[in-house]
Amino acid sequence: MTKLSTHRYLNTDSTEYSVIFTANATAAIKLVGESIDWKRNTGHFWHLRECHTSVLGIRNYIQDADNIKPTPRVRGVTADEIEQYLSTNMQNPPSAHPTSPHPSRNTSPNFNLFAYPAQCNHSGTRFPLSYTSHLHSLAASQNPSPNPWKILLDASSYATTTPPNLSLHTPDFLVLSFYKLFGFPTGLGALIVRNSSIPCLNGRKYFGGGTVGAVCWDEMWEKSREGVAERFEDGTVGFQQVLALERGFEFLESKLGGWSRVRSHTMFLTEYLYGGMKEMRFLEGGSICKVYSGPAGERRKRVGDDGVEWEYGQGPIVNFNILRPGGGVVKPSEIMRLAAVNGIHLRAGCFCNPGACQAALGLSSGQVKEYADVHGHVCWDDKDVIDNQPLASLRVSFGASSTFGDALAFLQFLRTFFVDPFDSLPSLPPLPMRFTSTTTTKPTITSLTIYPIKSCGGYSVTEWPIGPTGLVLDRR
Repeated sequence: MTKLSTHRYLNTDSTEYSVIFTANATAAIKLVGESIDWKRNTGHFWHLRECHTSVLGIRNYIQDADNIKPTPRVRGVTADEIEQYLSTNMQNPPSAHPTSPHPSRNTSPNFNLFAYPAQCNHSGTRFPLSYTSHLHSLAASQNPSPNPWKILLDASSYATTTPPNLSLHTPDFLVLSFYKLFGFPTGLGALIVRNSSIPCLNGRKYFGGGTVGAVCWDEMWEKSREGVAERFEDGTVGFQQVLALERGFEFLESKLGGWSRVRSHTMFLTEYLYGGMKEMRFLEGGSICKVYSGPAGERRKRVGDDGVEWEYGQGPIVNFNILRPGGGVVKPSEIMRLAAVNGIHLRAGCFCNPGACQAALGLSSGQVKEYADVHGHVCWDDKDVIDNQPLASLRVSFGASSTFGDALAFLQFLRTFFVDPFDSLPSLPPLPMRFTSTTTTKPTITSLTIYPIKSCGGYSVTEWPIGPTGLVLDRR
């Protein structure tokens, strides 16, 4: 029943696509990478710059198969480059050359794999889903045919508010995270495989649990199960988590009004927050926020040399940094901690998306390596601004359960601590003009305000333990 609901959510059925449950979206992507026989398949692996690190990990399988580092079969491309490639090759069949993703033209089972996100989890940019149909038709339109393209579409961010329509766009492999869809369960994702592309996944070596139909203990012989899911779902599937999915689909349809309402609701919240952040100014007049995302709900088109229109969008994500009045960037990790004590959950870092992060912050790969090797900066640490160069950013994401109050609270948070931080100073009673008593009294603390970030506003606390050296954990 749950797989039926998943098919219905994707506007497809089991005759076209099979649902394979995985531990998460990363496990689904890994399953594709490890199940392709990269030694037998001499095709290429391309990925968009804005891919998640889980996609980048696939390149190690090809590198291991070729025993070359770096292997020429792996290439990261920008959206401009993939569109230029499609524009050029749809008009003229490409000739074989070292940078071509299909140097050999034959009828062997070789194929190329292109992986990209439907929505960038870093910035919220939505890439054209029509890449799928154009790449599929590219091979079919050429004679002799090059290696066909197979598409791995990471929909884990996109699908949280917009169901992918597999009757309109037909990727060979699609990745979902149910945790991102419903917030529960946390350990369940899915790989949706186009049935015609199942033979591409014949290179998997491991079998275990229920994935084997028959096996000999003393001979190297085993027989896989016939069903697609049964062959790839190692061990016991988290059936309790799977049962929860049905309630998730029911909740979104019956309580929240369906996916179209979720989409319009989250876009409204994003538009409101985006507009408020762009308009926010310091008292001196400069912008408070450096926003890396596009306007909420924006739909923009780019026309290629061949007249093909590529349609982009913007999902419910705002990626940004907070600027200092005199220049520079406030450390994202400090903003995240300040938001946390004010009841706001922010994410800080590169969000496992190095390509989008480097593009937004203007970082070269050489700089990334230098900051790691020389300064010791790695993912998850708080060395996120070095020599005034930001190495991370902040992200606000909206989902089905987000409210207008959430967006309003965050804008108020920015006003309190950055627009006019002096508003948060406690008001003090005026000093008396004359003293009428010479009695010495003990000092009394009437209020305590914490300033966690230099030059930014503070917040008041009602109590704090006092130890032998002062306030407990102060300045630690």
